[in-house]
Amino acid sequence: MFCKNCGQEIPDGVKFCGNCGTPVAVQAAQEPQAPAPQPQYQAPQPQYQTPQPQYQAPQPQPQPQYSQPVYAAPAAQEQPNLLVLGILSLVFCSLGLPGLIIGAVGRGKGKKFIQAGGTLTGASKVGYILSLIGLIFGIIMTIFWVIYIVVLIIAGVSGAFNSSYSNFLDDLIDW
Repeated sequence: MFCKNCGQEIPDGVKFCGNCGTPVAVQAAQEPQAPAPQPQYQAPQPQYQTPQPQYQAPQPQPQPQYSQPVYAAPAAQEQPNLLVLGILSLVFCSLGLPGLIIGAVGRGKGKKFIQAGGTLTGASKVGYILSLIGLIFGIIMTIFWVIYIVVLIIAGVSGAFNSSYSNFLDDLIDW
């Protein structure tokens, strides 16, 4: 006997089709005994579908636009450490020339950074101001020491000091 639903051959005495599960008893009761139909072959239907790869055409790349090179903005550069130079210029400004040199170096670094488009902030701004103050006091003290040494030399050569001043100068030099 054959299943009316799927056409599969069914052995006698079976109540359901082994292929599609249709009840056989209902079929037997509904139809009289007729000559067996010719079996028709049907390929089994797959119960799942494999995903087909989908081809995607490559997207055209945009053509690069040529332009001038972009350089880092000076503000993104690291600020110079001017605070150390400013403090050192104040410490050494009483000696004259060392304070003047250190103040000039700090002032030069700060000015170079500002001319490059940067803005001094925080400790760098304070150091820049201290370098200016150290530079000014370094100039004043250098002038003072030059005048002081010239006066001492002139006074020593001319013998303008009496003996009490001469002893003072000897004590000052020996000190």
